[in-house]
Amino acid sequence: MKFFSHVGFKGKTTAAFLALSLGMISLSGCGGSGQPADTSKTASASQEATEGSAAAENSAGQAASGTEEDIAQIVVAYPTNGTIPQDLEMVQDAINEITIPEINTEVELFTVEVGSYTQQMNLMLSSGEKLDCMLTFPGGSASYSGVTTQGVFIPLDDLLEEYGQQLTETVGSDILQATTYQGSICGIPAYYDVAESVIWYMREDLLEKYGLTEQAQSVKSFDDMEAVLTVIAENESNISPIANAYIGGAILTTSDYYFLNGFDDPVQFDRLGDNTLQFANMMYTDERIVNLLNYGVEDVHYVDNGDGTISFPEGVTQENSGYYTFTYWFYGNGFIRKVWEGNDPDLLAEREQVLKDTPKSQSLAFSFDQTDYSMEMPQINNVIEQYRPGIESGSVDPETEIPRFLEALSAAGGDKYLAAYQEQLDAYYAEN
Repeated sequence: MKFFSHVGFKGKTTAAFLALSLGMISLSGCGGSGQPADTSKTASASQEATEGSAAAENSAGQAASGTEEDIAQIVVAYPTNGTIPQDLEMVQDAINEITIPEINTEVELFTVEVGSYTQQMNLMLSSGEKLDCMLTFPGGSASYSGVTTQGVFIPLDDLLEEYGQQLTETVGSDILQATTYQGSICGIPAYYDVAESVIWYMREDLLEKYGLTEQAQSVKSFDDMEAVLTVIAENESNISPIANAYIGGAILTTSDYYFLNGFDDPVQFDRLGDNTLQFANMMYTDERIVNLLNYGVEDVHYVDNGDGTISFPEGVTQENSGYYTFTYWFYGNGFIRKVWEGNDPDLLAEREQVLKDTPKSQSLAFSFDQTDYSMEMPQINNVIEQYRPGIESGSVDPETEIPRFLEALSAAGGDKYLAAYQEQLDAYYAEN
């Protein structure tokens, strides 16, 4: 079976950043209101001056080789697509061999199976359990926008200036604007190959069978695409005319295209802002940290092939490896990880250049403030989750189910939410 790819509508490649990002959590965060300090715990002026003087004399030495009491401890939470890796602690120990002497920080990797991740993060955030860095999920209460409106993320602007200069230079100040909320940067977008074009893959044998090859290669609009799909649908009853990452099933008319909740979201932080940001800086600039998070320990979970690629050690497979994740978009900078065998060693450098050359969205720095719509969001998400599987898989009749879906969305407050979103977006465009 042969396929050819078609870049839809001859448009430019664009980059959509929202996605995975790093942020910090505080009682007084982005969009939040702080609580007064406990004055009973405030040191006297003379005591503070004395302690400050002693700290100044010893700070340089402690920063590099702090005592066990001085070492900051941070918790980094992220999901795993399968079971929790058996050798997670080994990887964690290897990371701490780097972070303790270099940034005086001990890192605890807290992984949760993907199906329980949103619930677990909500519990940790609501209970005040220690959490310094978390990966937010697309949509729902644990999404970047969902958590940001709770006012728990610390504005990162000053911390980035002090501890994240390398990170900012690597990611780019324009991309960092993707997580701006109420005028402050509240997250650090994951840095990987998110530049994309609309591409359709078609079977050459079917196009040749029905004389559609030239017509398919000339597609410039959804109407053009529909004309090709209709011929296939009318003559190949056992074949779905269209299927992609968002929608599956027999989509026969342009009115049936619905893209449901198709974004990634960010990584966030907690109370030890300085140390957490320093570790974030390493996640975006230090190949040692990035490769440990992605692939595990060298010569245990992977080996260097000597040709610019890596592979499993002899006797190790995906099934029996103690640390197999292959979710590079979770770990900061996806471009400085090692390249797996079977790929061009220059693959990631080429992809990063494509990203740098890609025009950025005009709404890159726009974030919807859904503070006034916290009641609607759970209901809207419930409706989407109810109808999404059937519509995306093509297992229901779109003629009946899509109208029901839209009616349920409207009843849940979807129209109100959409109108508010459009109003805020229009205001953003007017100011930018």
